Amino acid sequence: KISSVKFIKSAIPFIIFTLLSVLLYYKTLHAPFILDDNGYITTNYKIRNLSTLIIDFSGTRYIGFLTFAINYYFGGLNTYGYHIVNILIHILNTSLVYLLVKITIDRFRIQNPEFRIQDLKLKTLNYLPFIVSLIFLVHPIQTQAVSYITQRFTSLATLFYLLALVVYGTVAK
Repeated sequence: KISSVKFIKSAIPFIIFTLLSVLLYYKTLHAPFILDDNGYITTNYKIRNLSTLIIDFSGTRYIGFLTFAINYYFGGLNTYGYHIVNILIHILNTSLVYLLVKITIDRFRIQNPEFRIQDLKLKTLNYLPFIVSLIFLVHPIQTQAVSYITQRFTSLATLFYLLALVVYGTVAK
């Protein structure tokens, strides 16, 4: 049973990731479609019929196109929703980086019980998952993946890669 104080304390990094992502990328919310967005979204009539896309698994990048179709279903060609989804994916990716680093450190501690943070005076090791995640979140290399709508393909690939690592790190002994 988890106490409410412990739950709130464990949620703080994720709240910070969300607030910082919104702060960093809110100006992109009304950015227009650019470059490949036209071919993949504005003139792509396959994404305009969600029911057809759900049963048609042919082609590549199915999940990416499915997310575009869901965006189109709810907002048409209004870029606001597309940008919101990209920001949400970035927040999820940042959270997965946090969990991956945390799992890695916890696994290291379990496999090396003689390792003591107090002995090495490395208190920052406890903050390492948060620091690494913040670097991932604010790094300029992420700008294109978040602000350029079609780069959702890249963000989704990262999402599934990180998710696989986190799940594996959680269940593997």
